[in-house]
Amino acid sequence: MKKKIAHIQLLPILSGVQRISLSIFKGLDQNIYEAHLICAEDPFDREESLITEVKKLGVTVHLIKGLRRELGFSDVRAFRQILKVCRQEQFDIVHTHSSKSGLFGRLAAKMTKTPFIVHTIHGVAFHPYVKPPSKVIYYLLEMYASSLADKLISVNMGYRKAFWYAKKKLATIYNGIPFDRLRVKEAKTEFPISIVFVGRFDEQKDPLTLLKALNLVKTQGYQFKASLVGDGELQEDCQRYIDYKSMQDVVKLEGWRDDVEELLNQSDLYCSSSLYEALPLSVCEAGYSGLPCLGTDIIGMREVIVNSVTGYLYPPKDYVALAELIIRFIRDPKLIKMMGSNAHKFIEEHFEEERMVREYLELYSNN
Repeated sequence: MKKKIAHIQLLPILSGVQRISLSIFKGLDQNIYEAHLICAEDPFDREESLITEVKKLGVTVHLIKGLRRELGFSDVRAFRQILKVCRQEQFDIVHTHSSKSGLFGRLAAKMTKTPFIVHTIHGVAFHPYVKPPSKVIYYLLEMYASSLADKLISVNMGYRKAFWYAKKKLATIYNGIPFDRLRVKEAKTEFPISIVFVGRFDEQKDPLTLLKALNLVKTQGYQFKASLVGDGELQEDCQRYIDYKSMQDVVKLEGWRDDVEELLNQSDLYCSSSLYEALPLSVCEAGYSGLPCLGTDIIGMREVIVNSVTGYLYPPKDYVALAELIIRFIRDPKLIKMMGSNAHKFIEEHFEEERMVREYLELYSNN
């Protein structure tokens, strides 16, 4: 009899968290496992989403109405649906992701006596930018949810301190990226240099700090071109800032693109301005593509950027420091090739998708 395994995700979009589940589903032996996905409905009915992609693999999908990122009364209804699915299917393994779906999923799995419950920590709700009352509540909720799991997987080493109370069940498995869909950029000689950012336009990714840095570089007379890929609630604010500072000639908001890999290959420098991260896959993809990376000095980022070797780290929100680092590459283009080569080697060695999937499959089979 096949083992029934369910991954519980919050949203069905294909961002970093969801791609980890997709990679694992692709690696499951269908002769051993019967795979299920439990997640929210896709309100936009996208042609390409986690739902559409896993269905191609023969994964059974259970859509949960009312499951969303924000807290609300619909959470009660959403939890009852998750509990109902777990009770009906009687899974052998439940693997949860993200904070809210992780709490609901672990509780439902525990209530239905699932033999093995694993949770991957892709991020924490009690990050430094949450106000103290909420931060304490989120921390206590995660402590409770952690007690329900048999195994906790952190995607970085930095979270281990926060989960001191669960160190016996805690392990680290670095996220991995599929190298086969990326290619290393060829050495570029023409200038100005091309700068790229990929991510959501939201408070976490803080794209306005990047734009302030780019404006400072521009006002000091340095030439460059910058492409910001993504969208989100801050997209209009970003466009207004670009218009106000007359940066339209050097900065372009691309929206989401299907050819990010090609854009990376055409760029010279990757910039991230995130306030908090677990393990930024976009930086891994840029590094593997041969781009030196600039990122904030935070947990997660420190593990994908080796300071002064594959790129540079700078304090969050410090757009002056970021501008100075960008100017350093403009003034010394040799750094692009040298650090880009270092970045490729480092990412290739530590963040391979096949290694990640193999470690998760070993976790399943050993428990």
